[in-house]
Amino acid sequence: MIRLGMTGGQSRGGEHFDLLPFINILMCTLGCLLLIALSMASLSLGSAPEDWRVVPDSDSASQHKVPILLTWDGKMIVAQLASDGLCMSWPPNLAMDQGSCPPGTKLSDFEALSTYLGSRKSTHYALIAVRPSGFENFRELTKALTAQGISIGYEPISQAKQVRLSSTDGTN
Repeated sequence: MIRLGMTGGQSRGGEHFDLLPFINILMCTLGCLLLIALSMASLSLGSAPEDWRVVPDSDSASQHKVPILLTWDGKMIVAQLASDGLCMSWPPNLAMDQGSCPPGTKLSDFEALSTYLGSRKSTHYALIAVRPSGFENFRELTKALTAQGISIGYEPISQAKQVRLSSTDGTN
C-alpha cells in the first residue's frame, strides 16, 4: 500500500511516494508538445506559396481597365507585359545592366514604359507591387506616372516574393 505523508506524527513503514516529480515530468512533456504544436501552426500560417498572385479587385473604379503589373523595389521596375517582361531603372538616369534584371526580362528605359502605358491609359492601368525597399521613393514614382495621366493601383509585398498577375478567370 502507498502512503502519502505522515499520520499522527510518526511514519508507518519506509514507503513514501511523492507525486511532485511525476507532475514535473508530465508538465515538461505537455510543454514540449505545446511548443511543437505552436511551431507547426506558425509554420503553416506563416509560409506562403512561392508565387503570390495579384488579383485585381472587381469593385475598384478601374474594373473595366486591364492591369499591367509593375514590381518596384526602390531602384528597378519590372513590368510584366502580355508579350514579355521589361526591366528598367528609375529614376531614368540610374545606370543598369542586363545582369541586374530578373531572368526572362529585357532591359528597357522608363520612357518606353511610360509611352506604352500613356498610349493605353484609357484601357489599362499600372498595378504596382511595392517591396519594402521601394517605400522610400514610391511617391516620386507614382507622381511620374500620374503626371502622364496613367491610373495606378498598388499593393505592398514582401521583399523576396515572386509575383504574377492572375486574371479573375484564373488564367495568367
